[in-house]
Amino acid sequence: MLAFLVLTSGHFYAQEPTPKPINEKVVIKIPNADPLYQKIRLLSNAADAFSGEFATVNNLVLKKDSAVFTLRSGEVYFLKPAQERTVGAVFFGDGEFSLSPQVDVEKNI
Repeated sequence: MLAFLVLTSGHFYAQEPTPKPINEKVVIKIPNADPLYQKIRLLSNAADAFSGEFATVNNLVLKKDSAVFTLRSGEVYFLKPAQERTVGAVFFGDGEFSLSPQVDVEKNI
């Protein structure tokens, strides 16, 4: 009985740490509010979004991480530049996309 009182008395009289005030500003970002994103959206919604420069391709292979785009034959049309950079393209033609997951769990799905 004595051991029980000693153990529980520590629980009732332990000091809890004093919470520190938070002096940080909380910034709430509205989804999709980035100005560059908005400009890309506006450019890509236009009827002539992909009517500018294009490239004819044959057997072009693009690799990024574990993804491989094989563009056998067709044309790549580029989105008009946003902030002086080409940020989008669309491919019309015969091609293939493959992905080799790096994580074993994803390989077995």
